[in-house]
Amino acid sequence: MNSILDRQPDGSYKIVELEAVAELHQEKSVKDQLAALGLDENKIAELRNAEKPAGTATMESPAFLDKITNFEAMGIPVGAVGVGTAIAILVDRVALARLDPTNKWGSWANLVAAFALQRYGGKLIGQKTANATAFILTYEAMADWVSQGLNKVMPNVVNAQQGNMAQNYNNAVNQATRVAENYYSQAFGG
Repeated sequence: MNSILDRQPDGSYKIVELEAVAELHQEKSVKDQLAALGLDENKIAELRNAEKPAGTATMESPAFLDKITNFEAMGIPVGAVGVGTAIAILVDRVALARLDPTNKWGSWANLVAAFALQRYGGKLIGQKTANATAFILTYEAMADWVSQGLNKVMPNVVNAQQGNMAQNYNNAVNQATRVAENYYSQAFGG
């Protein structure tokens, strides 16, 4: 008699005895079974070599994402932007953040990832999707470099709202300090 552990809804386990074990035996060979279906070796070879109907996308085909990437609305490549951005965010914020948590090489890593996707990504996610993703990763690298350059050239400008927030913070801190000092001076007779 065989028994197994069966997990219960409350998280505990219960031993369950199995009455009989079914055994599976293959009585016919694969060729015999295919022959029973009316398929011989020539028909199987013909089916393997047959072209797939136009517009058919399978997971075997790396271009299955290209179907989404090709979507346009009023001439705007919405699919390319959406799919490319989603994959670029995954690459940049998940994969590259794990490899370089300090973001010391962030822009260079984006360019290397863009090159790798452009070169080898077409086989994995489809060439149009790889192109869109590489474009967006390159854009992120360039945007980082331009922002860094502008921060070096242009001084930081504090707008009025930021200035008021800093002033209010200082007032609150100053008031809290005065209250605390007053409390301790009264409590300890100072």
